[in-house]
Amino acid sequence: MSCTELRNVVKDLLKDFTARTHKELDYLSRMELRRPIVQNEEEYDTIKDRIQQTIAKEKVLSDDTFASYGSEIDVVCHVFTYFAMSSKRYIVNVPMVLETRFAKDYSDELQSVFSMRLRITGENGRANSERYYRENEMIRVKREDLMRREKLLEKAIEIYEDILNDSL
Repeated sequence: MSCTELRNVVKDLLKDFTARTHKELDYLSRMELRRPIVQNEEEYDTIKDRIQQTIAKEKVLSDDTFASYGSEIDVVCHVFTYFAMSSKRYIVNVPMVLETRFAKDYSDELQSVFSMRLRITGENGRANSERYYRENEMIRVKREDLMRREKLLEKAIEIYEDILNDSL
């Protein structure tokens, strides 16, 4: 299998798992649309207390006036509670989906596909692995030549800098 073929396999798998992850996140969002109200009494009470404390602290309304807006404040508390709970679900669920569906499942599939296509396990697995590991002779010669040239250039720069420093 060539590098281009491997690259295409990785790219195709990545596209597939990105689409799967997107579907999963879309599903979570659709579920959230179907929950118009989430009742969590503890969260509701906390929010209502906070609103009441803020109003009292800022002296926006008297206690009697605050009490007269009971149904309106209940609606506000329900809305705040819904968004607080919904946000918490997203904060918990989105990373789980990304970790499970995308990272874990993708790496498992990639490992499986590489093992099968590269034939690095089973019969002749070791020989195939060594073949992939071995550097192409032309590439080795080119790499060594470039490294030699790099050292030569570094030495030339060093000599040039010494001459330049001596003349100043």
